[in-house]
Amino acid sequence: MKKLIPIVLMISSEENTHKPANFNFDNQLNSTCTAYFQPLDSMGVDDQVSWLRQRQSTIVSTHLSCIEGFHKIPKGDYDDMLRLRWPNVADTKYTGIILGDLLQYECNYNNYLCFESDAYHRISFKPIPNFATSKTCYSIPLFHSIIRNNPTLTENSILRFTKAEYSGNEVIVFNIDGLTDGYFDYSRIPRLIDEKNPI
Repeated sequence: MKKLIPIVLMISSEENTHKPANFNFDNQLNSTCTAYFQPLDSMGVDDQVSWLRQRQSTIVSTHLSCIEGFHKIPKGDYDDMLRLRWPNVADTKYTGIILGDLLQYECNYNNYLCFESDAYHRISFKPIPNFATSKTCYSIPLFHSIIRNNPTLTENSILRFTKAEYSGNEVIVFNIDGLTDGYFDYSRIPRLIDEKNPI
C-alpha cells in the first residue's frame, strides 16, 4: 500500500454556529441495525472485536450504514463533555483532519485508528492492529459509514477533533463541518449503544 502522510490542520476555536439537532438516538438506528448488532451487548471487548472481524465482510457490504448511528451523540451531550474539559469555550483547541486521510485505510476491523493528543492539544492518529481500551480508538468502518450516509461530504471534508471529558476521563470526540447533527463520541468499547454513556 502506498504510504500517505495525513494532513492535520490546527483550527482555532470559534463559537459553533450549528443549531442543536432534535436528535433521537433510537430513531437513527433501524430495527435491522439493532437486531444485527444485538449479540455484542452481552460480550466483553475481546469477544466484540472477534465478532466484528469474523463478520466484517457482511458488515461492510450490508450493514455499513448502521455504524454511524452507533457513534452519534446529541449536540447537548457533546457540548457538556467539551465544557468539562474547556470551561471557557473560546479556549477549545480543535485539530482538523481531512476525511480522506481516514478513508485511505481498508474498510474492515483488522485495524483501528488510534487518536492521541500532544502537550499542545494537537491530535494525531495512527492505525493499530488491536482495539485498545486505554486509548481513543475509532473503527475504520465508522468513517466509511459517515461518508456513505452523508452525500454532502467529500474526501476533503474536515473533521474537527478535540479533547473532552466524561466521568472524569479524558476522551477525544469530533464533529464534522457542514453537518448540523455531526457530533460523534469516542468509546472504550468497539460498539456503543447507550448515548448517555459514551465511554
